[in-house]
Amino acid sequence: MPDVMTPATPNAQSINQALDRLAPRWTTWALQTIQQNKHMRAADMAKAMPWTTIETVRHVLSRMYQDCLVDRQGHGIYEISPLGRSAENVHRTLAAWHRAHFSNGEPMAEAQRVEDALGCLRLKGTTDVVQALSRHGTRRGTDEHERHGRALCLSRRP
Repeated sequence: MPDVMTPATPNAQSINQALDRLAPRWTTWALQTIQQNKHMRAADMAKAMPWTTIETVRHVLSRMYQDCLVDRQGHGIYEISPLGRSAENVHRTLAAWHRAHFSNGEPMAEAQRVEDALGCLRLKGTTDVVQALSRHGTRRGTDEHERHGRALCLSRRP
């Protein structure tokens, strides 16, 4: 049996760095909201994302700016950076993965699907386990273990 506690490839660090940028709460929502509007101010984003506060939106935008996911133009106008635009394909893939494996048939915003999928992937050691399974094949777990893993993942929803 492979040692899943040791990173399977040197890419594990790169994957974890990408997750560190994309996985914080509201990052996907913010990227997709700006994408729909081309550019936005924090106050306009707070109106477009009414479940957050202006302070939360400012914090998210500041972090995203530091992580090079957005650029700041002029007087607090944000637009998606080239790095942020490159996340679009990742978001589509994560949403499809979520739909295929965690959907209960209820409608859900694509941004929320991505946020949920990223929450699942942020669990400690997930990257290493996924890479080990990719290299060494899958091993059938018990149904109870599979239900527990899925329940744990879904319980992390924001």
